[in-house]
Amino acid sequence: MDSTEEEIVSDLIYHGWMRSASHEQQVMLAPPAESFPSRSVPREEFGRLIESGEPVSTLVDPHEIRPDDEQQLFGVFAAHRLGGSSALLAMSGAGAASWSTEDRRVELRNPAALGLERVDRDPWSIVTSPVRCAVLGLESSDDAPSWPLFTEPDAVSQLWETRDLDRADFWLMIELTASEADPPVWMPAGQIFEQMSFTGRQTLATTAGAGTLVSPGRRSTLLLPAFCLDQHLGSPQRDPLRATPLRCPLPQGATQDRVWRQRIIARGGQA
Repeated sequence: MDSTEEEIVSDLIYHGWMRSASHEQQVMLAPPAESFPSRSVPREEFGRLIESGEPVSTLVDPHEIRPDDEQQLFGVFAAHRLGGSSALLAMSGAGAASWSTEDRRVELRNPAALGLERVDRDPWSIVTSPVRCAVLGLESSDDAPSWPLFTEPDAVSQLWETRDLDRADFWLMIELTASEADPPVWMPAGQIFEQMSFTGRQTLATTAGAGTLVSPGRRSTLLLPAFCLDQHLGSPQRDPLRATPLRCPLPQGATQDRVWRQRIIARGGQA
């Protein structure tokens, strides 16, 4: 291939096409396999269809969503126990829209339109298991995390100092406590953790499944590698995060770049 052809191939791969084979001077690409075209609806209808299997979207300005609007707009995903509203805003492209000086509106998409799955129907899910969960979002280059809600700082520091620096650019530090006898906790690959509110910083998802038993009176501390789901937002700055009832199915052979390309495809090719 000449340089022009290489640029075309690189551009297609960036926008979700997958290299399926290469032979001498020929490269075969497969088109994006995951696209979720959505029907644009008024805000009131969007709220009614937020949990629907039908992909829908509605135009919103993220900066004009008042707390009283959240329940009507996000339904169950506005509930403190579950959450998900910040992740849906971020993954719909609200970060890029906020840079615009003219039109800051974004096509807010429901989970079906973003290709997301629900995980809270699993009784072992981290959002349904009877556990208290404290979470920090971290970059691999951060110093050892220190946060008052982590009650066993030595365990946290030890985990952080022994992390594999080559394994991930982003991490989730999770401390679990329980009052009941040995509740199991499970997080599938792609379990989404969001900012407590839309802060303009990243949403993270686990790179692999993880589970544990939490003994009453003791704490289970987990350090999990994570993918960033919002390429254009700021890095988590040791932000407190919360688990959501949503999962992002990960592409085959998931890497950070492939996850970003998948997310661009899921919101209609909008970078």
